[in-house]
Amino acid sequence: PTLTHTPTMTPTFTTTSTFTDSPTRSATPTLTNTPVPFPYVVKVQVYNAAGEKIKLIGEMPISANLGQILTLVSGTASDTFDPSDANLQIIMQGIQTIGSAASSTALYWDGTNDGGQAISQGLYFVKFTVTNEYGQVNTIIKEINILSSPAYVRLKIYNSAGELVRTINSSNPPGSTISLGVSDVVLVGKGSAAVQVEYAPGQIISWDGNNSDGRTVDSGVYEMKVEISTATGYQVVATKSVTVLNAGKAGVISGQKVYPNPVVFANGGTALATIQWTPSGQGSMTISIYNLAGELVRKFETGLVPNSLTWDMTTVSGQPVTSGFYVIVMQAKKDTGEIDMKTVKMSVLRKF
Repeated sequence: PTLTHTPTMTPTFTTTSTFTDSPTRSATPTLTNTPVPFPYVVKVQVYNAAGEKIKLIGEMPISANLGQILTLVSGTASDTFDPSDANLQIIMQGIQTIGSAASSTALYWDGTNDGGQAISQGLYFVKFTVTNEYGQVNTIIKEINILSSPAYVRLKIYNSAGELVRTINSSNPPGSTISLGVSDVVLVGKGSAAVQVEYAPGQIISWDGNNSDGRTVDSGVYEMKVEISTATGYQVVATKSVTVLNAGKAGVISGQKVYPNPVVFANGGTALATIQWTPSGQGSMTISIYNLAGELVRKFETGLVPNSLTWDMTTVSGQPVTSGFYVIVMQAKKDTGEIDMKTVKMSVLRKF
């Protein structure tokens, strides 16, 4: 045998990767704030009808000259206001102030002068003085009416310990004149007329002899103090010691009645009766209706106020009452603890 070698060529392939680096560039913007210019200065002042300055409401730099000016009271446009009710709001539209992004600026006036004192009612002028960066001045004036309502008459009654037992107000002041007139000894309680306190000739405040809780005061020495305040702020006070005698409790209710009386209605028909009384304060009422045999016919629970009740002439079971006489027992109790009982008689006539 002969060994024969035959060579074979085998190719080998090699893959080589090529990388390319491409840098990425990003731009970062820079924000620059442009400040709002405030080239104007506004001064807001109040003058009275005599041209005297009484109040500086405010002074501040603003972004533009003044345009429309609004005056509001409790959110409503008005050029009249009562300082005891609300402040006057002054809105300057179309401008900004330092530290505010709003398109309007608001100021408030409480109706006082620079000394913090309330001013009297009348006509006043709100003056807006605007000065630009070159010193030029522009002025706007708005008229404002002040309606002041502090005028009153007040009667205060103190016991011998100095405690305030009653305050009675009146809105009819006599001006600056006061002449306190009341008897040295007055009677209060059951059957007594109201105490008449004359604080000026022909002008009277009445006191029913009760304290602020509706209870008749006890006998003793009381001090009556009358205070008068006028619309101009003038005040005057007068006092007097009075001996009060309590004649007894006036009762919880009075003037009790029923109508119509008698009540007449046809058989098979309906009718109404009104039970009425006069209360001396707040409380509760129990009304019981009995026939002459003492049997309970109907019962109601109500308050002392309102002072009436309507009965449809039916019994507890809803049946119409029969002809005859009835007794209405009214048991009243005030919130302050007093108890009273009154009776009223009535008759019923049914037609067949």
